[in-house]
Amino acid sequence: NGYLLGDIALTKPVKISGKGRGVVLKAKAGTNKLFTIRSSQVEISGLLIYMHNTASGAVTFYLDTAALALEHIYLRDLLVWNAFAVLRDAASSSNVIVNLHLSDVLCTYNRGVAIHLTDAFAYTYFKNVTVDNVPSGQLGIPVNFAGIVIENAQGIFFENCDINGGNGYAGGDGFVIKNSAAVYFDACMSDT
Repeated sequence: NGYLLGDIALTKPVKISGKGRGVVLKAKAGTNKLFTIRSSQVEISGLLIYMHNTASGAVTFYLDTAALALEHIYLRDLLVWNAFAVLRDAASSSNVIVNLHLSDVLCTYNRGVAIHLTDAFAYTYFKNVTVDNVPSGQLGIPVNFAGIVIENAQGIFFENCDINGGNGYAGGDGFVIKNSAAVYFDACMSDT
């Protein structure tokens, strides 16, 4: 059940919404970037996304900062299953992301760093975001990768965010924050 799709480019403001994670999306084999976001004013919510057919390096949500600066990106009420990467940017450093909001997002059965951002410059909010690597370890996937990596941020807020299951592997860290300022944590946990 669900919709089989892959490599979708969002080039205009858009709202994609399921209902309570009731809409199932499955990335087809060969998908490199499930959603490439090349527009400001994008909201994606209410989806259950399976990435198990994708190869190493595939990304669920790719913020294409190599193309342009992005504003007002909202990812809400999402469950992403078996992704190599849930959220990435282009690491361009010439374009930034302002007003990126993630809320009620669960990343589980991960095969790599769930979230790695280098261009999220300001007003970045994570609320009720969980990176659960416990199932990955139970499947024999070595969790030698961090849960969330943020670089070059100037104003990022984490509220009620959890990273679980580094299982004692070297590199299985929770939050990795580099070259950033004004980083706030409220009621967060990193059990790795």
